[in-house]
Amino acid sequence: MASKTPAEACEAGPADEAGPVDESEGLLNGSGRAPSWAASKFERTLTVAVEGMTCTACVGAVERGLRAHPGVLSASVSLMGKAAKIRYDERSTRPDEIVAAIQRLGYEAEVQLRPESERLGGGGEGGYGAEARAWRRQLLGASIFSVPVFVISMVLPMTPLQAPLSVAVVPGLDVSVLLLWILATPVQFGFGLRFYRSAYAALSHGATNMDVLVALGSSAAYFYSLTFTVLSIASAGLQGENKQCFETSAMLITFILAGKSLEAAARGKASEAMSALLTLQPPTALLCEGPWVSYSDEPASDEHPSGPATISSTISISSTISTSSTISISSTISEPREVTVSSLAKDDVVKVLPGAHVPVDGLVLRGASSVDEAMLTGESMPVPKAPGDKVMGGTINGTGVLFVRVLASAEHSTLSQIMKVVADAQHRRPKIQAFADRVSTYFVPVVVGLALLTYLTWTAVDVLGYLPHYYLTHCGLKDTQLFAFMFGCAVLVVACPCALGLATPTAVMVGGGVAARHGILIKGGDVLEMAATVSAVCFDKTGTLTTGELRVRHVSVWGVDGLPAAAPASLQPPAQEITGAVEEEMAGYELKGMTAVLVAVAPETALVAALRLVGLVVVSDSLKPEAFSVVQWLERRNIEVWLVSGDNERTAAQIGREAGIARDRVLAEVKPQGKAAKLAELQRLGHVVAMVGDGVNDAPALAQANVGIALGSGTDVAIETADMVLMKSHLTDVCIALDLSSRVMRRIRINFLWASGYNCVGIPFAAGVFYPWLLIQLPPMFAGAAMGLSSVS
Repeated sequence: MASKTPAEACEAGPADEAGPVDESEGLLNGSGRAPSWAASKFERTLTVAVEGMTCTACVGAVERGLRAHPGVLSASVSLMGKAAKIRYDERSTRPDEIVAAIQRLGYEAEVQLRPESERLGGGGEGGYGAEARAWRRQLLGASIFSVPVFVISMVLPMTPLQAPLSVAVVPGLDVSVLLLWILATPVQFGFGLRFYRSAYAALSHGATNMDVLVALGSSAAYFYSLTFTVLSIASAGLQGENKQCFETSAMLITFILAGKSLEAAARGKASEAMSALLTLQPPTALLCEGPWVSYSDEPASDEHPSGPATISSTISISSTISTSSTISISSTISEPREVTVSSLAKDDVVKVLPGAHVPVDGLVLRGASSVDEAMLTGESMPVPKAPGDKVMGGTINGTGVLFVRVLASAEHSTLSQIMKVVADAQHRRPKIQAFADRVSTYFVPVVVGLALLTYLTWTAVDVLGYLPHYYLTHCGLKDTQLFAFMFGCAVLVVACPCALGLATPTAVMVGGGVAARHGILIKGGDVLEMAATVSAVCFDKTGTLTTGELRVRHVSVWGVDGLPAAAPASLQPPAQEITGAVEEEMAGYELKGMTAVLVAVAPETALVAALRLVGLVVVSDSLKPEAFSVVQWLERRNIEVWLVSGDNERTAAQIGREAGIARDRVLAEVKPQGKAAKLAELQRLGHVVAMVGDGVNDAPALAQANVGIALGSGTDVAIETADMVLMKSHLTDVCIALDLSSRVMRRIRINFLWASGYNCVGIPFAAGVFYPWLLIQLPPMFAGAAMGLSSVS
């Protein structure tokens, strides 16, 4: 099978007579080991954009709701991607029914018509940039009311202006309380309405999320204040000013909005790599059209065989792109027409000006230039391009003008496939994420129980007479019930499941984006997790450790007259000497990792029974320059390196020596199934195995490996089967991928440690566990601020 680029592999795929191929899966998708065309003809895949999810509890609620829906076979929800991927049976349900099921859970949902990668872009509509702007607008609106609340409740009481604020409007209600009541109400029920809606939707379906805690905490503060204010008006004997805390509800919601704004901005920061890739796609292209552009399905002539573009002797350029199609461009070209990139179709011809982005994947028909491919492959130097060379959409043209034939539409380009892999990685979670999922299931009910227990405990301490009076005076309170209430309310709002929920997806998104910038496509968070623990790496030889290009190293030609011609070589001493010398010379070359090919001719007469040896041609496949340093890097990290090849023993051994691989770890003459068996043997010994290969014969081993790594120059089967794809086909990217995986997993563990530590320390502190020693009470409004900031940190 001929090698294909990743983008071509995405276009390829056998026809599925049993049903259509799921167009949401390409060869780079890696959604599973089995190709998409192996699925049932009634199975379909749907991607739904979901808005309103705030934490892993929301993700769990949506997934449980989808899996309970009739006809849904599987569902995966991405918090960072704000999308759900659903596999369903079209005989049992429809897309609109699935969307309605999500909406009944209280979330906004619609069938995703544009790529998920575009929605992940920070600046686009529906991306994190738009989300952050929406939260900032909410924050600005709430601040208009909450800043005066803060000034009236915290600042003015320490100034001479306190006297006018203490004037009674009616008995039991002074000016300051009235103003706080008026200002806090729109914050509570206007800007806090989204928390009520989300909490109600979750609770109505038997689920809980962070918004339940926010709604409970702010409502408790508001209605506690309202109750005592009304009672104070009804009975002037109640000291309403000592029992109200309207500022707590207003400031709490404002701080939560501030935290949400920062959190959305942080998510946008995490998706910067995706945003950078999006900017590579130009919105328009220069389309060449008219009678001077001709397309023919006639087979290529013998003068122009199938292959690279060829400049003819006349004024046209003829390029045979496939085996039976030719495009010609006249030298007299009129002004191209500007069109949107999305309108381009296969076989269109576009003009790429100097310094412009190449709009789509294509093949150069005319012109010469150098193209900067750094953003897609990580290649630091511009790559020369001439007629017959392929160019990738999103790369930057140099100083020349290129005329390019479109090979694939924008949505099927290499750039789109890279963005799709990064986006799809969000739906394949590391196993460590299961910890956050389990915690989120019980987090909110446990916190509500702890808040109630906190209130009751402090109330019981007061009733039993064990509450020292200076506990109240030290925090500026006179009422013991309000004192106990403040602790309980603080527990409600300080707890944060969001930090746990964001610990993994943010790290996976950042890691996937960084890998994409280096030309490494990682197909899921689970791949990153497994790659971080790799203890053995197996390399294929041809095309992986070596260049895969045979070069002639030596040629020996002997005159025909000098060879025995009368009897079989095995019976003639001179012939035996010649044959022995040739075999000895062949063995010498093979020990050097080369392949010797004997050249013979048929006998000239019937008297000659043996072929006549006329020459010896020695060819070899050289080791890639970086192979030795890659092997050394792996071994320094205590990772075993193996060479598993189908080539002969002598050649494999020599390549192994050149690469620095121990002789006992070089396996030769191994068939494809034997490679997979060797990997299985290593796995039984406790190794986490990565396989690096590029050919069809490597597919079984790539599937068997814990982490399959395919070279981008390899076959489509290898790319389909692998978990990672190295776009540059450079072996140093193996080191980058493994090192990046370790760094991402280390960051995930740090995130989990921070999130767990925050809650383990923050909740007891808010509950007043340390109050007898520190005499510090955490006001609910500042507890809310801490909760918001914990998600950002």
